[in-house]
Amino acid sequence: MKNFIWTMAASVLVLLAIGLAPVFSQEGGEEAPPEDPWAKLHTPGEEHKWLAEEAGDWEISGKMWSPGEDGKPVETAVKGSARLKMMFDRYLAEEMTITMGDSGVEMKMVGLIGYDNSAKEFSAMYVGNMGTGMHVFKGQRSNENKVITLSAEYVEKGLGDMKIKERLTNTRKSKDEALLEMWGSYGDMPEMKMMEVTYTRKK
Repeated sequence: MKNFIWTMAASVLVLLAIGLAPVFSQEGGEEAPPEDPWAKLHTPGEEHKWLAEEAGDWEISGKMWSPGEDGKPVETAVKGSARLKMMFDRYLAEEMTITMGDSGVEMKMVGLIGYDNSAKEFSAMYVGNMGTGMHVFKGQRSNENKVITLSAEYVEKGLGDMKIKERLTNTRKSKDEALLEMWGSYGDMPEMKMMEVTYTRKK
């Protein structure tokens, strides 16, 4: 057990040394050269500036669909608001609250999206008051950087290992308007549209 503890401690020190190496080099007065791959991977780029354009307060309105007992989608009008802000010039954090129809039921979510310079892809994570799991998405931009498409696949063990696939797109209509759409498939069910909401920037 003692050897195991010492091994783990040594591993942590090595990781810390690797992570702090660029900091020490800069504090010593010798800045990392611009072509240093380590510095390049950890520096926010054009994709992060693109994410920052969505920071601000937004109003939300649209529709959601859920499978009905007869297999046909049940439509519900939704409205709400969201606040988006950048963290560390690298990640776009979102706090969203949506009221579903006339029921007064609120769906609250917190999300975090960023761009991984190393993997060259966007990744996002969402949690909310309608579940206990973390939904993790990955994807890319398209259509002259006006659309970002993120996808997720996971297994719902509590529902007999049901395979779930989710896909969402964020289309920028303008600097003050965006369209968020989401599709999902559950088990053997074909993919169905689950949500379509418009974000309008508050003036």
